Amino acid sequence: LRLPTSPLPPLLAPRASPAALLDASAVASVHTSLGDLSSTLAFADQAGNLAGALFPLSLPPYLLFLYFLGYEGNRCPKTAQFGAQFLLLFVVSTVLTGIVTKGTYSSSLADVDWLHGGAEALLTTSNLFLGFGLAGALSSGKMEPAGAGMEGTRPQRFAALALAVTVFGSAFAGPQLGVEAHSPFLFGAGALPADLLAASPLPLHAEPANALSIPTWAIHFSSVFEYLFAMGMVWQMAALSGNERWKGLTWGMLPLHASGVAACTYHFFYNSPDLSFLVLLQAALTLAGNTTCAVAAARLASSNGWTPSMLNPFDQSSAAASPSAAASDPASAVPAAAAAAAASALAPAAGSPGGEEAAEEAAEEEAAARRRLAGTSAATLTRTSAVLGCWVYIASTVARRLGPSAIAAHGVALKAWLLLVLAAEAPAVAGQVLCSRRISRGDLHGARALLLRLLRRAGVLGGATALLLLSLAGPASSFLIPSDPATRESARRLFGWAALCTPLVAPNALCEAVLLGAGLSYKYLALATLSTAIAIGWLTGIALSLRPDVSSVWICILLFFLVRLATSAGRIFSGRGGFGEWEWRAHGDVRA
Repeated sequence: LRLPTSPLPPLLAPRASPAALLDASAVASVHTSLGDLSSTLAFADQAGNLAGALFPLSLPPYLLFLYFLGYEGNRCPKTAQFGAQFLLLFVVSTVLTGIVTKGTYSSSLADVDWLHGGAEALLTTSNLFLGFGLAGALSSGKMEPAGAGMEGTRPQRFAALALAVTVFGSAFAGPQLGVEAHSPFLFGAGALPADLLAASPLPLHAEPANALSIPTWAIHFSSVFEYLFAMGMVWQMAALSGNERWKGLTWGMLPLHASGVAACTYHFFYNSPDLSFLVLLQAALTLAGNTTCAVAAARLASSNGWTPSMLNPFDQSSAAASPSAAASDPASAVPAAAAAAAASALAPAAGSPGGEEAAEEAAEEEAAARRRLAGTSAATLTRTSAVLGCWVYIASTVARRLGPSAIAAHGVALKAWLLLVLAAEAPAVAGQVLCSRRISRGDLHGARALLLRLLRRAGVLGGATALLLLSLAGPASSFLIPSDPATRESARRLFGWAALCTPLVAPNALCEAVLLGAGLSYKYLALATLSTAIAIGWLTGIALSLRPDVSSVWICILLFFLVRLATSAGRIFSGRGGFGEWEWRAHGDVRA
């Protein structure tokens, strides 16, 4: 939702930006929007619901990129890996700074220079680590040793994390210290004095208040060029490693570079609403770039020995075949080589009937594994997209039917809830690994007992998180919405509904994680989540028609988690797909 606003009066900027030499007549068409109150998930800064949906959808392919890039067989420099991982903190920073800009300044992050520059500082830090890591490998002329850890990057990691904490802390402390919406980043270091600009013979014009400062422009330019240099060094890694598929990763990075250029173009014209399509273009290029990088990294990993069977954490054969297995256990290298030689000697010749039959069976098994991987990936994508789509539809419905005050209150409560509820999902990680390990060994009694114990702890953790959320309702609402008492009170009431949803999140996440870990319920969870999301979206529209209040939306959100918990818990404790089917498989029974 973009509210119509009048253009800001031209102000003489105490700095000269790259756009300062534009003709003065061009400024008349530049407008600044301070009323962008749309909100999808925690991506509070994105303009428009479609762009806001594309940005979170780009996160799963980026996580896949990190997974494949970190495969040991690639021997990617650890500093470069840390740089790629550090980008996730930049994503978190856009969430936190977006909360402040929406709640405190009623503006978008691109128009609040001091927060914008701080968030972008994390992006350029990520690119610097990526570039320095690649440059170190190229200058040494050697690839990363197999099995190398992250210990050598500890000082850099501490420095980078300290910078992230500084950015996060200043985002929340700045408004309390009186920092204004258009205060320049780093106090406008490098800006020319206003009197010098006024006396300049150049045809300068007065910039709007939301123009980027010199430090923020410097960070944007450095990020773009650092990424270009990194792309060139990735290309050179092909010659160093002898693997041409490194060049494919350079091509995969190209859409992300184009995304950065689109963002700089949008800022160059003062974030004009007339160019808001550039925000959508940036989101689309980010999604495309993360996807192409994930595909390129997967091709690189597969050329270095990665196989789909390595996705199974309980497959000991894939662990034994990993590139670092021989390095980590030298004593086993000779026996393993002897066993391989003996097996090759006893194996039938490739041209014999037995050899051809074995080759056909191996090819069929590999094709079946690829089909299973494609099916589970499609099901996981469907499930994730259904959840994100439900949130996007709810946010857009609130914005369309209830107006800016309702979406502001909804956004503040939703984002505070999302930040806290992630901690309540911690038992799901442990449950997936520990329960799946017992199930794979056939210890169903132990898996059931462990799951019940984790469910109790998840309930306690969810309850504690709900109490923390309730205690933060008043202070957070006052801090984030200081100037609108009605909206602040509405947000405070929504914290109560968010607290009611919280105890349901951790048990649901735990049940779904155990089902996914067992590997038998991908399609079930995808179909159940998709149908639930569609039903809840339909009910949200009906609820707002009967009772046009934002609390009606949170009743539907509460119902959303209740249904998801019922479907996942019912499945896991049932005879079909849960412990019952796992018992049949453990005893070798065949179902009709």
